[in-house]
Amino acid sequence: MLLYEFGFVNYVEVARMELKQLYLFKCVAEYEHMSRAAEHLGVPQPFLSKTISSLEKELGVTLFIRTGRNIKLSTEGKYFYKQVTETLSRLNQTCMEVKKTAAKANGPSISIASNVGLYIPRFLAHLQKNFPSVRIEHTTAPREQLDKLLMKEIVDFTVCSPCPEGARGFEVEKLLTRDECVVIFPPKHWLSREAQNGKIRLEQLKDEMFIAVKKGYAIRDTMDLFFEAAGIVPHYAIETSDIHTVWELVKCGMGISFASFTTLANDPVFSKCHIYVSEPNCQGSMGICYLSQRQEDPLVNEFIQASKKYFKMLMQNSWIR
Repeated sequence: MLLYEFGFVNYVEVARMELKQLYLFKCVAEYEHMSRAAEHLGVPQPFLSKTISSLEKELGVTLFIRTGRNIKLSTEGKYFYKQVTETLSRLNQTCMEVKKTAAKANGPSISIASNVGLYIPRFLAHLQKNFPSVRIEHTTAPREQLDKLLMKEIVDFTVCSPCPEGARGFEVEKLLTRDECVVIFPPKHWLSREAQNGKIRLEQLKDEMFIAVKKGYAIRDTMDLFFEAAGIVPHYAIETSDIHTVWELVKCGMGISFASFTTLANDPVFSKCHIYVSEPNCQGSMGICYLSQRQEDPLVNEFIQASKKYFKMLMQNSWIR
C-alpha cells in the first residue's frame, strides 16, 4: 500500500489513516502554502497544520520541507503525493460508477446552489424542459458557502455572481460577462425625472437610503463593489435575505436599490422605474462552477451547454437591448 515499498509503515498503520487526512495532504501539497490551502479548504490553519503533523507522525517521515511560510514536498512527500493522488482518483472514479449505477435505477439528478435569486426560476424551467428525465435540486446560499458546497460534493454546480476566478480543482464557465445593473426606485421618486434625461452618477445617490439583501448574495456584493469604486459609504436602511422582499420594500417607498436589467422585463413597476448609472461602470457578471474531475461526465457537459445557451438567449432577447 502507500509507502509500503519504502518500508516506512505497515499495512495496519496505513489502514488507520482517514480519507480526510489524505485529501487535506493533497491540497497542501498542491498549494505549497499552509494558509492558502486552509483558506481553500475552509478549515482553520492550526487544524490543518496539526493534521499534517499527525500524518507525518503516523508515517514516520517528513512529508514537507518548510522554508519560512512556504513548504515543498520532500522526496518521500513526492512519492506519497503521487500515490495519494492515484488512490483518490481511483476512489472518485469508483464513486462515480456507483452513482451512475444508482442513477440508472433511480433516475439521474442534478443539484445546484446559487447566490442569485431572480434568475433561477426561469433558468430551472429551461433546464427542466431540456432535461425532462433529470431531477433538479436547488438551494440558495451566500457566496462564501458555495465553494465549500461544491468542494464537498454536496452539490454538482454552483451559479455565482460576481463571476468567480478559476480556483484549483474548479472549472468556471462564464454565463454573463456584461450584465448591466440599474438603480430601481418607487413610483413618483425624484429619480423618475432624471430617468427621462438618461443616466445618473452614483455619487448623486450618496444621501439616499438603500434596501439590499445581506452580504454574500449576488446583487449585494455587486452593489458594494460599485459603491467602493465610487468612494461612497452607502446608507442601508433595511437588509434582508430575500430579494423579492427588497423589491417590495422599494415599491413601498422605503428606499432604492440595484437590480440586473435582465430581471426587470416582467415587473410592471421596475420596467419603468429604473435608471442607468453613468459612473462608475455598473456591470456585473455571472458564472457556473463545477469540479474539474467531472469534465468528462456527459451529463455535466450537456448541462453546461444548456446553461450557456439559455443565458446567451437571455441577453439576445433582452427587452432593454
